[in-house]
Amino acid sequence: MNDGEREAIIRASIAACNVKGIKLAHSTWGICWNKGKGRWLPKGNCCALSCVILEQQDNQKLLNWRAWTIEKILNVDGQWIQNFQRGFDGYEKSAYDNGSFAYELGSLMREEFLPK
Repeated sequence: MNDGEREAIIRASIAACNVKGIKLAHSTWGICWNKGKGRWLPKGNCCALSCVILEQQDNQKLLNWRAWTIEKILNVDGQWIQNFQRGFDGYEKSAYDNGSFAYELGSLMREEFLPK
């Protein structure tokens, strides 16, 4: 999976959550595991990556809820996720973020989807 495909999944997930009335927010996870229903559910406003989990959980052929991770769904590592979240949450670039498409994508999503 390349960054363009990841961007498309994130955008589609945000749009689907918005249609369902789930609001996007920064600096929050916004989902919780419901053991009885066996799925992730929104518990308030969600960040962009939690929208991905909410929307992709039915498309994943995984054995248990612990496998429904952003790393697996988007085929990324923890550094990619950290860079994306830093950009989405509005943090200044650090030495780790320089040249990172994930940071730039997070910043772009923040500007595009979050109210000012």
